[in-house]
Amino acid sequence: MCSQGHDKNDHDCRKNWSGSSKAMEPYTAAKLISCNEDFLTAGVRVTTLIGDGDSSTLAAVQRESQHSVQKWADINHTKKRFSSWLYRASASHRQLLGRNVIPYLKRCFSYAVDQNRGDEEGTRRAIINIANHAFGDHQGCGEWCKGDTDNYSHKSLPRGKPLEGRALKSALEKILESFAAESSKIAPGGSSQANESFNQMVAIRAPKNRHYGSSAALNIRVAAAACQKNLGPKHVIGINRKLDLSPGSLTKSYSSRMEEKIKAKVRRQVTVPVKRRRLFLKSLQKQKISSHESREGICYQSAMEADLGCALLEETTRELPPPLNEVTFVIVDIETTGFASTADIVQLACKSGQCEFNYYMMPSKTFHPIAAEKTGLRVVNGELFLYNQRVETTPPRVVGEKFISFLSSFESRVVLVGHNIVRFDAPRILSWLQKLDLSDDLLKSVYGVTDSLKLISQGSCRKLEELASVYLQGEEWQRIKSGTHNAMIDCQLLDGLIRHFEISNEVLLTNSLSLQELNNRKLQAVRKAQKVATLQTLGRVISSSMISKMATAGIDLEKLVEIFNISGTEGIRLLLGESINGKPRVTTRRRIIQAISEHLEELRKLE
Repeated sequence: MCSQGHDKNDHDCRKNWSGSSKAMEPYTAAKLISCNEDFLTAGVRVTTLIGDGDSSTLAAVQRESQHSVQKWADINHTKKRFSSWLYRASASHRQLLGRNVIPYLKRCFSYAVDQNRGDEEGTRRAIINIANHAFGDHQGCGEWCKGDTDNYSHKSLPRGKPLEGRALKSALEKILESFAAESSKIAPGGSSQANESFNQMVAIRAPKNRHYGSSAALNIRVAAAACQKNLGPKHVIGINRKLDLSPGSLTKSYSSRMEEKIKAKVRRQVTVPVKRRRLFLKSLQKQKISSHESREGICYQSAMEADLGCALLEETTRELPPPLNEVTFVIVDIETTGFASTADIVQLACKSGQCEFNYYMMPSKTFHPIAAEKTGLRVVNGELFLYNQRVETTPPRVVGEKFISFLSSFESRVVLVGHNIVRFDAPRILSWLQKLDLSDDLLKSVYGVTDSLKLISQGSCRKLEELASVYLQGEEWQRIKSGTHNAMIDCQLLDGLIRHFEISNEVLLTNSLSLQELNNRKLQAVRKAQKVATLQTLGRVISSSMISKMATAGIDLEKLVEIFNISGTEGIRLLLGESINGKPRVTTRRRIIQAISEHLEELRKLE
C-alpha cells in the first residue's frame, strides 16, 4: 500500500523502521523508556538502565528523557569482557595460557562482584585485590580466603602455586584497575538475563530467517511468547477458554506436567552440585574440541585461503610496530659453546651509538671444538680464557638483569639488530632469559628484532666476516677485523656495514619482526616437528620433503587414518590436493596418493 502512494495511517502499515540495524537498539530504547505514552500517563519514570557497553543506548535515552538515567553494567557481559581482556593479554604473557589460569581469574572476579553486591567501595577493593591474591599476597583478601593458613594451595592454579612475574602482575593490575574504575556500574549486579530469556522465546516463535514483520502474524507470535513468559504453559488453557473451546484433558495434563518440570528445573539449576557439574562438562567439552582442532589443523577461519599454505595455528593478534621516532636500534651479538639450540651463551654484547654492553659468563657445558676454534674461548681449571688470556666472568642472572637494565635505559622501545638474529641469536637469548624468569621484563623494553642478513648480503657473500673484509677498508678497520667471532667486535663490524650500505632506520623498522611473531614461529616449528614425528612411518613410501609439506599443512598420521577410514583413497586425494590459491595443499600426484593409501591399508590390516 505504501509503495502505491497510500499514507501509512490509512491502512494497517507495519513498517516502523528504515535505518540500519545498529541504530535500531538505541532508537527502540528511547522510544520505550523516554517517549512511552503509557509511562507518561501513569507517571512512571525509568531511572536505571541495565545493559552491555556495546551501543549508544544510554546516550539516546538520556537525550530524550526529562530526568537523569543511570547505567548499570550487565554482570554477564562484564565477566565475558574481563575474560576477553585476559585472553588478549595472553598474547604477550604466555603464563596466562596455563591450565585453568584464566578460568581461575574469572572465578575470582565473580566472587569479588557477587560477595560485595551493592557495596561500590567493597567491589572496587575486591577487584583490585585479585592480582595480589593470585600472586600470593593475601593481606587484603578478608574472610573468604584462607591464604594466611599454613600450606595454603591455590587449587586451580598450576601445581597449586601462585602466579609469578612482575610483567604479568603489572599487566593484570592494569586490566583490573580499568574494571575497578567502573565499580559504581558493576556493584549493583544488574542482569539482563530475563530479557535474553524472553528474546529466546520470541526467536523460537518468530525466527529471524523468516519474515513475519509485514503482517499481524508477528503480533500474535510475540504475544504468545509474552504469555509463556508471564503465565507459563497453562496460558494455552486460558486461550482456549477465551475462544470458547474445550482445552481437552490431554492439554490440561501436558500443561501441568510442563509447568512442574520447568519449576523443578529452575530449582535444580541453582544448586551447587549442578553448577559444578555444568562447569565440569563445559571444561570437558572445551578440552575435547581443542584436542580435535589441534589434530585437524585449520579447517575454517576468516580469509583462510590466503594463508593455508602454512596451516598451523598461530596467534591472530599482531602487535603493530611503534612509530619510527619512538624506536632505538641496538645491535646485539652472542657467542655460544656450540651450534645446538641448547648451547650455553658465553658472551653477550650490545652497541647503540656510543653506548656499549659486554659481559662474559662461565658456561655449564663444554665447548664444541669448532666453536672453541672460531671464538678462541676455552675453560681451563674452572676459569674462562680468550686466546690464552683470562677474562672476568659474571653470573648469568646478574648479566640478565644488567642486560634488561641496559635496554630499559633508552627512552623509547628497542629493536634488536643482528646478523642471522632470527635463526640464531634471538631464540637463544629468549630461552636464556626465560630460564632466568626475565622474559616478561624483556617484552616491556623490546618490540622485536631485525635481521641484517637479508639487508646487507651480497650474493654468495653472506657471512659477517666476509662482508667486513670486502667492504670495510681502512686502517681503523684492520685492527677490528682481526678479532671476528668476538661478540663486541661483531657488533662494531655490523654497525660499520649498516652505515656503509646506508641502511636507514626506516628500512630496519620495516623489516623488523616482533617478539610475539618470533614466538609464534617457534610454536609453529614445535607443532610441525610433532606432526613430522607421527608421519615417520610413511618414510619408506614417500620422501622426507613430502612428509615436511604434509606437517606444514597441519596433517598428521591420525588425520590421514581418520580420512582414509571414512572415504578411502578418494578422501586422501581430496585432503592432499585441496586447491589453495591455485596450488595443491600438499600434492595431486597419483603415485604418492596411491602409495600413502596402500600404506594406510596395511596399517588397518595390522590392527
